[in-house]
Amino acid sequence: MTAVSALGDLDQDVNRGDGGELAAGPFAVDARVDKLFFYPCNDCHAFMDTNKSVRELEVEEGHPAQLAHGSGLIWCFSCHDESDYDRLRNLRAEPIDIDRGYQVCSGCHSQKYRDWAGGAHGKRVANWRGERRLYSCVECHNPHQPPIEPRAPQPPPPVRAGLKPMIPGDDYQSHDPRRPEWEHLDVR
Repeated sequence: MTAVSALGDLDQDVNRGDGGELAAGPFAVDARVDKLFFYPCNDCHAFMDTNKSVRELEVEEGHPAQLAHGSGLIWCFSCHDESDYDRLRNLRAEPIDIDRGYQVCSGCHSQKYRDWAGGAHGKRVANWRGERRLYSCVECHNPHQPPIEPRAPQPPPPVRAGLKPMIPGDDYQSHDPRRPEWEHLDVR
């Protein structure tokens, strides 16, 4: 799995604490380009005229262009570079590599971005010690429809051999023969 380095790519005010020190420290972000089905985008878009008008899109089945993000306040070219479809853009219209999409997300979602960069939001891929490697925002959130779909909870794990299932509300401690005798004493 390839990764891109996020050190030095983070906006200065986002990655620094109040005292100017680095708040999140260096980390790498897993690359996304190799996971995209409709990439490179220019393979198709190079033969199309750029239409900047906000409209309902007619796209090929499975193409991720239906946009339900930003309550109608953003459009494709809010995030995608209109001169090079294989790149994204930030709010200053500066080109951003697809693998650094988290920089685009940070333009509107700065608090979540700070949490992500600091380790309180998102998922760390590996290495609890040493180098930090993170998933990018789009690993969990579809950028065209960001809310995570509700999921049914997984069933509880089976009870290990030799143990009895706990009964909710049952005071198991009062009759657990494995507890030391001194724990049964009422010394109030």
